[in-house]
Amino acid sequence: MATTNKTKSETVSKLKKYLLINTFLYAFGAIIILFFVESLTAFFNIKNRVVFTSFGIILLGFSFFVFYVSSKYITNKQLINAIIYFNIICVAGSIIIAFFGLFDLTDQGYLAIMGAALGIGFLAVKQSKYNKSEKIVENEN
Repeated sequence: MATTNKTKSETVSKLKKYLLINTFLYAFGAIIILFFVESLTAFFNIKNRVVFTSFGIILLGFSFFVFYVSSKYITNKQLINAIIYFNIICVAGSIIIAFFGLFDLTDQGYLAIMGAALGIGFLAVKQSKYNKSEKIVENEN
């Protein structure tokens, strides 16, 4: 029994680690976006600042959600799945934007989008792996 609890604890710990990395990356990205809007509009060749401001606010809000779930509801598989699905949607959207060259962005902009997509995709895979584990028993949270 002690081995099972230890394994469960390790699995939950790994899931939480990847969720906290996710939190940090979204919060860091949001802060960069919100504080460096002018530089980013030039870097991506986007004329409208509202796009970045809105995106930054959404990322910041989502980072708070991920942190809250990882702190209070780590064994709630549905909430973890919601985070994973959001990450997958972000990755799919990024691939579509870069692959089809949407919005007439700079080459550096497309590369930055794909770099972020790779990182978020990696986190989604890791989160999914540990969330599917039978060692995480869903509770009533």
